[in-house]
Amino acid sequence: MQTLALYKSLKAIGVPVEITPEGVRVDSEAMWTLIAAAIERNAPSELPTEVMPGVELLKVYSAGGMKLYAFRASEEGVHFYFTVKTREGWRAAGGKQSGRKVDFVGEAARAVADAINTLYGEMGMRRVEVKYDKKDTLYIRLTNEDLRLLGLSQHEP
Repeated sequence: MQTLALYKSLKAIGVPVEITPEGVRVDSEAMWTLIAAAIERNAPSELPTEVMPGVELLKVYSAGGMKLYAFRASEEGVHFYFTVKTREGWRAAGGKQSGRKVDFVGEAARAVADAINTLYGEMGMRRVEVKYDKKDTLYIRLTNEDLRLLGLSQHEP
């Protein structure tokens, strides 16, 4: 009964979860949306701020009815995670910085690209392209220039 109540509660706030025989399945995307949802309720007064060991909330953006949360995690390299809250619910995607780029892979990358493009549109900037790799996997690529435009480059370790 508690499993069903938890599942319904998380679904009601737009967190992508599913019920399994073991209980409620919370994947990486759901974990990041839960972190962003908790931050939304208790907005930090200063950014960046450590939200859990090794993870910093760098920026929170509002644009076009969406909220975009940008995180940096230091775990065997630098990883960036973006969590987007839209009218349809929460989506999250992450990628590891490799040289001068960060690739965000998976279906949630489209929601991240839409949110970034909304921000870029307000700034009169170019668009982030959603692409497919050779395995037909959806991805977006952010460059150091994108990180700079988003105000994240000064947060490099």
